[in-house]
Amino acid sequence: MNKKNLSRFLLMAIAVFFFTACSDEEFDGVGIENAAADYSLRHVSINEAKQLINSLDLSFLNDGNELRSAEEERNVAIIEPVIQNSDTVMCVINYADNNGFVIISADKGAESTVLAFSKTGNYDFSNTNNGLHDWMLQNKTGINYNKKQPLKNKYQTNKVWSDVANRKKNIEILTNTNEMLEQPTLKRTTTIRYSSSRYGDLTKEEFEYLFPMKWHQDYPYNTKCPIVSDPNNPNNKRRAYVGCVAVAIGTLTYHFEYPKLWNYSIIPFRENEGSYIGREERAKMLYEIGVSVDTDYGYHISGVNSISKITNLFKKWGYANSGETYMFDPNLFMKSIKYDSPIIIASYGNNGGHVWIADGIRCDIGNNSYTHKSVPRGGIPDLTNATVYLRMRWGWGGNNDGWYLDNSSTTGENPNDWFGFGGGRAYIININPTYAAPGGRGGRL
Repeated sequence: MNKKNLSRFLLMAIAVFFFTACSDEEFDGVGIENAAADYSLRHVSINEAKQLINSLDLSFLNDGNELRSAEEERNVAIIEPVIQNSDTVMCVINYADNNGFVIISADKGAESTVLAFSKTGNYDFSNTNNGLHDWMLQNKTGINYNKKQPLKNKYQTNKVWSDVANRKKNIEILTNTNEMLEQPTLKRTTTIRYSSSRYGDLTKEEFEYLFPMKWHQDYPYNTKCPIVSDPNNPNNKRRAYVGCVAVAIGTLTYHFEYPKLWNYSIIPFRENEGSYIGREERAKMLYEIGVSVDTDYGYHISGVNSISKITNLFKKWGYANSGETYMFDPNLFMKSIKYDSPIIIASYGNNGGHVWIADGIRCDIGNNSYTHKSVPRGGIPDLTNATVYLRMRWGWGGNNDGWYLDNSSTTGENPNDWFGFGGGRAYIININPTYAAPGGRGGRL
């Protein structure tokens, strides 16, 4: 089956409701005499998580040109275990004063230990969406499965944790001074160099947008949505939720200020900023987008039944190259984001679906050192085997936004567990208005 037909097949398979429900020690050289499965050698206890998070170089959580130690910047408020089948599979570390969070794997044999992180806010278990729920389930299922498997050899430990003791303390930050002066379109490339006794020089490349929007789906975003009744109690009525599809499309529409159907100059960047008229214009934009993709407005959910309605709308508006891919491809993702085209992601799981935006990509690309400014168009190094984090903007009022590991569509070594949660994931890339100059125009995202 060729790629085009495969995409069509998967497109049909994912024609479902994409809705919003409101709804530590150094491990290096652990003495393993054989490759027999040994849970105790792979498992990470809460105490080990505390020791390791205190020693882990968390400079990636700091903003600005001057970096101080993690100890000076952040104090751990709480470490919460994440359980799957009675097994601790992750630890969520929330820092005091809403100063960020880190999610780590509780498997010493995992290829990637840092699963997610954010420089601000805390991870809120009580305020998640279906997309994040599916990401968590995917990783929980994979870690739970892999911890029961034998280590391949006695050196199979994650490089992020096993290199902690050997990392250099000096961190080099490379920024573009001119771009730092732009407001609110603030972009920065950060290259962090460190060395390891085992892995040699490694480089992290990060290309990101700052000042993110934190739009949501209830008031004041839904003031133009229809009033709907509770199907279980018709006397209960309220405004329908905007729907995650409209929020994702509206975010990009505002970013590019295109099409010229709304007065972007008065639409506020943040929730309660701007005038009443500006907030109503934003609500009008989101509702009209929802109607354009045939949103089914309901009391509990507002959904769209096909991802093709998203791409068709962008094409109708005159956006160029608004295609989609169903294969995880960091090379395509890097090019899309570099050229000012954030990615729309749609996930479909057993509990429903969700649509959101990724507006940043971060790659560990061992033995390569470059910034996006020094790479000519078409000359980006191959990222196929990179460890890739996408910066997820869940469209949930900013809750749990951050960088999430998104290296593949499967849970890891279990070939029978497609996507880990009984569904699929689609990525819409290269979304850009036809008027935009090559390389993108820069927006407000």
